[in-house]
Amino acid sequence: MASALKRLLHFALLVTLLVPECRPAPLADISCQDDFSTLINIVNTLGAQAAHLLDEYMVFHGLSGEPPNVPDYAVMGSNFFEQLQDIYAKNVLFQLHLAKVEKYQNEDWGNPRNVAEPLDQVKGNLMFSSAILMKLARQVQPEVELATEEPPHETHDHSWAKKSYGWKVIAGLKNWVADVNRVLKVMQAPCNNRINETERRTVRAPKSRRRRTRDRFSC
Repeated sequence: MASALKRLLHFALLVTLLVPECRPAPLADISCQDDFSTLINIVNTLGAQAAHLLDEYMVFHGLSGEPPNVPDYAVMGSNFFEQLQDIYAKNVLFQLHLAKVEKYQNEDWGNPRNVAEPLDQVKGNLMFSSAILMKLARQVQPEVELATEEPPHETHDHSWAKKSYGWKVIAGLKNWVADVNRVLKVMQAPCNNRINETERRTVRAPKSRRRRTRDRFSC
């Protein structure tokens, strides 16, 4: 799992470096309109994909109802950056959990297409969103390293334990994505207000000032 975590972090860093980058800035100066719109679109897609994956997983394994004792993955943090850190950490954690779910699916059930395809889609969008989260965090607090949570160490020795583990992971992912969506929409509101205010000032500003104002939000 340690090597898997390193690969995920390397991927997120690589994608972040390849994305056109804004210079470090306080929250008020971030181009929230672009970054948050992209992130919210991905999270909305993830919500639908996680729900579809859960349905397919339950049908394949003959499960019904709700899995017992699903961990609480609610977003934590008292401010924007702490919430951003928490979302990023749980994003990476879910990628590691899903890697183990995929491993069990391959070893015990051959990872049938109706589960494998939605699982790949979810994993891909988690990786993409982690790169955007890292970019946003570097804009707000460039000197602070994003922390990750401890990788999952538990093992499962029989098919029911493996099946139940995957069920809890995917159900937890669905709940977490819904909470992330809620938090991001709250975060986006002050950003949009700031952008609207800046646009109004830009219309009234002289030509030279308009250029400086626009540059503050350009990437």
